[in-house]
Amino acid sequence: MILLGLLNLGDGSREPLDVFYQEFPEVFEARPAFVIDEDFVEVAVNHPEATPRRRIDSPDQLISLDHDQVDSDEIESVAEEFLSDHMPPPEWTPEVLTSLGNAGGQIPGGGHGGGILPWPKGGGVPPPDCLAFYLPIHFYYPNYWGVYLVLEGVLWLASYLLRRTGGGISKAEAIATARRFLYYHEAFHHKTECLSIRMEITHRVPVYKTAFVSHYQATSGTDDCLEEGLANAHALLSSRRCTGAIARALMKWVEESPPGYRLGVGLRDTFPEARNLFAEKNQQASFPSLPTKNPAAWGAATHVFDGINNIAGRVNYLVNKSSPLLARMRLRPLLPPRKAVRKLSSLAGITFKRPGGNHDIYQTPNGHCFPIPRHAKDLNRTVLRN
Repeated sequence: MILLGLLNLGDGSREPLDVFYQEFPEVFEARPAFVIDEDFVEVAVNHPEATPRRRIDSPDQLISLDHDQVDSDEIESVAEEFLSDHMPPPEWTPEVLTSLGNAGGQIPGGGHGGGILPWPKGGGVPPPDCLAFYLPIHFYYPNYWGVYLVLEGVLWLASYLLRRTGGGISKAEAIATARRFLYYHEAFHHKTECLSIRMEITHRVPVYKTAFVSHYQATSGTDDCLEEGLANAHALLSSRRCTGAIARALMKWVEESPPGYRLGVGLRDTFPEARNLFAEKNQQASFPSLPTKNPAAWGAATHVFDGINNIAGRVNYLVNKSSPLLARMRLRPLLPPRKAVRKLSSLAGITFKRPGGNHDIYQTPNGHCFPIPRHAKDLNRTVLRN
């Protein structure tokens, strides 16, 4: 009877993050990210860790495709035609920086690890967070959280790799390497957030939006910022399939990066120890009344940095609507769920009621509840009519 009672406590119909959101509302802080929909076309990345995949020999081939929206493999194929060995990095408007938590670019890293960062002109090469960024679960759940690879940023890094290797690699390999590195860098920020979630579940108090963010802000822009150094080390280690000239080019870029980021090359060889120290520092920042312990003790907790959700399924390309690439694609955006929610909120006064499994439940002013899918793709016409 006791066993049956325990089994009945489970809720297999909802994802763990949905339950976490409902049980720990105090750890969340809603931040709007609407400017993404206004300024960019968003395309889900099919395989963020993959080497070059399906080839499109000519943009004209896209006309024969039997779907409404071009996918990320096709975007990379078309991008090859635009790639040169000198591509400009993205330039963020104050509106974008403000919308994504970095008002006017005054807070390094957007105030949290992986936050969007303006390019420090005249200050060396742009670091990964100028080219891609991570929106945390704590601030952007349920719709916006995840990794965003800015196409202009991927092309900048690909052009850097072409220059550093003397053109010894193909454009497809340069783009795929840049995409993988930026994904792995931002994925480490997700792993850091997952460490904080585990602390919040055990201690029942917010730590990410308080201690983790404060610790990051206190060290950001300096070589005390272990999070950015570890994120680059994680990306270098995860890109170990890269050898020879392309590996040397990646390491050179990391070495030329701003303080914190440039630690990545040195931290590769001491990654487990440095990550343990990073965990202990965040533990001390989160719970200063608890005794300090030897950071090596974190080595016994082998999974505290594991991603809670499959972060590879929360990776999107952002293509600026002014990009000439869009003119070469049969890209016909319809209406992604987030934009549908905004429009229905304005036109019909709907409100968010609760998260579901793969859908979120919204409510009309007269109490009628209905689901809206939770993904980055456009809603099809049948769903829109319903």
